[in-house]
Amino acid sequence: SPSTHGNFAVKFNANSFKLNPKKIDLGLEPIPPGGANMTRAEVDFSGASDNQPPAMPFRIQVALKTSVDVFIFHVPVSLSIFLVPAAPLSQQAYMEYCARPQLVKTQNALKCPLSRDELVAKFKSNNLNFVMSRTNPAGIEMISFSSQTANEMIITLDTILNPAEGLLQVSYSVPHPSLQPLFFQALGFLSLIHI
Repeated sequence: SPSTHGNFAVKFNANSFKLNPKKIDLGLEPIPPGGANMTRAEVDFSGASDNQPPAMPFRIQVALKTSVDVFIFHVPVSLSIFLVPAAPLSQQAYMEYCARPQLVKTQNALKCPLSRDELVAKFKSNNLNFVMSRTNPAGIEMISFSSQTANEMIITLDTILNPAEGLLQVSYSVPHPSLQPLFFQALGFLSLIHI
């Protein structure tokens, strides 16, 4: 732009998870023509809700105000950032929750280069909490996890890892159909990345 940009501020439109910048003012120095700068904006879940189920792909409409103009962006967001710290369900609560008929249940498989311990650690660091592990007579282990989204929806997950084939079989339960593809996308993102 032939003009210097200054007075940077950011705002998010209402969205399903109430994602919002903690501060509107970005604190950037003015940027002259041909210049560049970078910053980070901390976010929380204190914004306005649009009272709509999340779309796939989930995007946040972001307005970036400068002294020259307002720029609108549609920023894709992974559901993994909406999984918040919460205590894992107890084994009993997990079994009772999974038995609810209104839950939407899905099975799928993902490529996964992680070992069992890497997978458990990766999920833990991303707020998918270990609940229990069961091994059948054939020696196949199923590991169960629970999580909670920022808007207090519980998600449960059963996994069977096949390291020889690099596959992770997943069976998960979500409280709303719109979360199915978003959670699967988040799992793919998490399971493909080494710690």
